Formats: sequence, structure tokens, C-alpha cells
Amino acid sequence: MSIFRCPFCSTSIKAPDGIEGQLVDCPACNQAIEVPQRKITEADRAIAASKIIVTTTGFIENRQTEKYVGIVSAEVVYGANVLRDFMATTRDFVGGRVPQYETVVRDARQEAIQILREKAARLEADALLGLSVDCEVLGQQNGMLMITALATAVKLTEKIPNQSA
Repeated sequence: MSIFRCPFCSTSIKAPDGIEGQLVDCPACNQAIEVPQRKITEADRAIAASKIIVTTTGFIENRQTEKYVGIVSAEVVYGANVLRDFMATTRDFVGGRVPQYETVVRDARQEAIQILREKAARLEADALLGLSVDCEVLGQQNGMLMITALATAVKLTEKIPNQSA
């Protein structure tokens, strides 16, 4: 629902979503006015991004792909911390897991997927199919970590009723 003011008489008008750009008559002065485009806020974008379905598969169960919107990608690069490098070298020497690196990789992966969600929301997609995440070590002396994420943004049909025989 959009709420805007008539430019002729300043009456507050409520218009349902989906009629932006169309002409309506002001209920007070009967002037024909165009329903303005709804302003999208950061909160709107965050809500839309949180609703994007993300999967590594090429389909969503009980849904059909209506339209392929496009490929979206995200790259996240972190510089390595000297102390963390020292701890990793020590762990490499004695063996075992390196929780400091695991945390950095996990955080970078989550950030890359969030960027994909935001890009998909801007494209008005419903889902990201075929998610692929890659990790690379870059720079002189392997001083940087890059996470790359890639997926296909799609529009989905409404849920398909479960058809049992």
C-alpha cells in the first residue's frame, strides 16, 4: 500500500501496490494524478533479501521456475592477520584444525551469500539456484583470502499442490 498526497489539493491518498505509474482520480478534487513509484528503503531491501531461497540444487521442491532473471556473483576478500598467520603456522607444524581461519572462511562465505541475496532482491527474484562457493588464497605470501559465490537468480511460480496418486 502506498500513501501519497494529491499535488492539487494535498489530500492524503492510499493506493494498492502494483498500480504505480497509473492514473487515479483524487477523491477530494477529482483531478487525475499519477500514482508515484514507491520508494524502496534499506529495510525493504533487507526484508526482501531475507526471503530469497538459496540452494545448491537446480530446482526448488514443489515450485517451478517461471523466469531466469540472471546470474549473480559476489566476491569477498579478507587480508590475513599476522598473529593469525603465526597461529596457523604453529598449528600446521603440530597438526590440527585452525579455528581462526575456519571462522574467517565461514564469515566470508556468509557475507558473499548475503551479497547474492541482496543482488537477487534488487532483480526481484524469488530464489537463487545452483549456488557455488569457491575459496582462493591470493597475494604475495598467500596473504589474502577470497571467497567467490555464484548462483542463478530466478522467479518462481506459486507452490504446486502435492499430487499424490
